[in-house]
Amino acid sequence: MKNLELKSITPLLYDNVKELIASGRLEGREIIVFGANKPSECIITFLEKEGYAIRGIVDNNGKKREMISKGLLKPINGKYMLYAPEELLCDNIENKFIVIASKAYHDMCIQLEKMGYDTEKQTAQLLHFDIAADVDILPENKIDVAEMKKIQIGLLDYFHEICEAGQYRHYLCGGTLLGAVRHKGYIPWDDDIDVLMPVPDYLKFISDFQETDTYAFQNSDTCMSPYMFTRLVNKKTVLEEENYPYVSRTGINIDIFPVSGFPSEKQEVLLFSKELIQHRNAWEEFWYAYDEREQLEERYAELAEETKELMTRYDFETSETVGYIVTAKLDRELMPRNCFESTLTLSFEGKDYPVFNGYKTYLENLYGDYMKLPPLHQQVSRHSFKAWYEE
Repeated sequence: MKNLELKSITPLLYDNVKELIASGRLEGREIIVFGANKPSECIITFLEKEGYAIRGIVDNNGKKREMISKGLLKPINGKYMLYAPEELLCDNIENKFIVIASKAYHDMCIQLEKMGYDTEKQTAQLLHFDIAADVDILPENKIDVAEMKKIQIGLLDYFHEICEAGQYRHYLCGGTLLGAVRHKGYIPWDDDIDVLMPVPDYLKFISDFQETDTYAFQNSDTCMSPYMFTRLVNKKTVLEEENYPYVSRTGINIDIFPVSGFPSEKQEVLLFSKELIQHRNAWEEFWYAYDEREQLEERYAELAEETKELMTRYDFETSETVGYIVTAKLDRELMPRNCFESTLTLSFEGKDYPVFNGYKTYLENLYGDYMKLPPLHQQVSRHSFKAWYEE
């Protein structure tokens, strides 16, 4: 099996910005960027170099706006604060142009239209998040979603068997756990599997794991992986997925997340969280320069070591608070360690798998009223992929 392959798609973003400039649609307009993310930062930098002024950045994420205003996060591009959409978008509507590079583009357009915008004329989607490279796949080799889920269940069963034999603590998490609780299987529109392990078990597990003809690991120890966790991969399959700023090619997989200890004092938690956010930002900056990876191998190794240090800085077994350290949902991923005092089981696709005793607290943190289905427009897969069997 080939190791993880990545292809940067950042150049496509810049090509789209150049095309927008050439169209003349920005001339004489008040430019607002909707959505604070790395693509938006790249767009702002490019437009400013071309002489365009940015009126401001709006974002629906109130937590992110608050963190920037309190200094817990740096201003966007070092100088832009974040505003709620209604703060910048409700006046002088006819003269504004909205630049968007977000997976939520269609939802944003609905929001803008309610404010009175003509989104066909006043917005530009500068990055399409369904752009996995075309692959010539023989029909008999192609893997559809139903078949992919069967392969993922096989991976989960293999992982579970190894953990049971080695007595490694392991649990369903994320959308997989929510699916087990609410649907007794996959969330109908979901198409991946997530598990977590306390970091002592996680480190021992990946140290002890032996690759087979069918199964392999991918993480920062095995390749230049953009994921600060481990993937258990089926080597007999190929999965090509778009996940900006790259298209990745690996095998069908499940995600294994480490859960780490956090400091006990509230102020220390805030300081550690700030350090984790800065570390995550450093990783994102690295991947935006991924085309130069041959020159950046040393920096990659430094970042990977920093991740391991942060992961193990606080002892899981004695910490009052635990959580996953590299996530955009940092505050929502934190929970008391006593959530892991005992193990229960829940059914997922007809089989029982372990869950931690505090899973309800975890789900409430992540999803709020987790038994309530989201609106129909949110009942869609977050992934863009193609899969086939390795020849």
